[in-house]
Amino acid sequence: MAFWRRRPADPGPVMLLDPPDGAVTPPLQQFPLSEPLTPPEEGPPDADAATTRVAWWRPQLQGPDRSRPQPVRFRWLPPPALGRALRYDLILGLDPMLSRPAVVPNLLEPTARVFHLFVDTDYYWRVVARLGDEPVAESPMHRFRTHSSLPRWIRVPQATNVRDLGGWRVPGGLRVRQGLIYRSSEMNQHHELSAEGRDILLRQLGVRTDLDLRGPDEDPTPALPADWVRYLNTPILPYERILDAPATAAIAQVFAALAAGDFYPALMHCWAGADRAGTLAFLLHAALGVQLPDLEADYELSSLSVYGNRSCRGPDFLRMLEALAAFGAPGDSVNGQVEGYLRAAGVHEQTLERLRAGLLEPVPAPPAESEW
Repeated sequence: MAFWRRRPADPGPVMLLDPPDGAVTPPLQQFPLSEPLTPPEEGPPDADAATTRVAWWRPQLQGPDRSRPQPVRFRWLPPPALGRALRYDLILGLDPMLSRPAVVPNLLEPTARVFHLFVDTDYYWRVVARLGDEPVAESPMHRFRTHSSLPRWIRVPQATNVRDLGGWRVPGGLRVRQGLIYRSSEMNQHHELSAEGRDILLRQLGVRTDLDLRGPDEDPTPALPADWVRYLNTPILPYERILDAPATAAIAQVFAALAAGDFYPALMHCWAGADRAGTLAFLLHAALGVQLPDLEADYELSSLSVYGNRSCRGPDFLRMLEALAAFGAPGDSVNGQVEGYLRAAGVHEQTLERLRAGLLEPVPAPPAESEW
């Protein structure tokens, strides 16, 4: 004889456990960069030959990849009267109305891991329990805040050094917007992007522009489908070679593209995402107002990828600072020097104003205790 039990009229709510209501999550990085790096024992070659320098900034694989994010972990309890055969939808958003929610559907267990949340951001979440297609219970709404530590690493299994340029603070209560510009290693020569990696970049991040900084002798080709993503190959040179005429023209071209409204979200990359992409990230961040200690930290974070250390006390970084110093007045900050360099390169002030208007946002105030 088969036995079955009628579903209770009121099975009770889903009880949310983690993150607790009002909590701040642990840092969203597996391996934070906690101390400044010592400069490498040997710098790049001093020869003037371009071929020698090009060979130097093609890095070699050197170690395990620590440029990986940590997920936010969610846990909840099933309704008291319904413990089996349930499926769950985790609903997550940036406002209490969940007006533009992200949904993790059809979970078989009362737990989930979610990657790639913005740092230092309030999130709201709830869970709906279903028997088949029928919703039978739901949770109350909870709110939590993600940790403020940077960077926002992105998990793309076949690439390294993938991270958001957003989150860095700017004087005046502003920060760089998250979710607009990413940087990474290349994706189709030494790292072959899989279907999962493409799905993360296209569907989760919504990348619309692939900005490839590799040179013609590196056989640069698109790694993302052309019907979804615009491909721009604009080779630049790193560090003090931004003074070379071809590099200066290319950087002006890149800044003009960055100021276009249809450019974002964008992914920029070279080989390692550390030297050429690191130089471009430095210039962009400095033009937006990010201060030197954070510029140095962002540069050194590439050391957590598979391509070896990058030190702000190493010869490459110091030579770049020395080159930029010629474009500022005595006593100018590095931000003023970068602005002077960009103006000399042909980047108009209106372009920088559009970038600041589009890429900066107010730092969100922490909620009052009564709001939690």
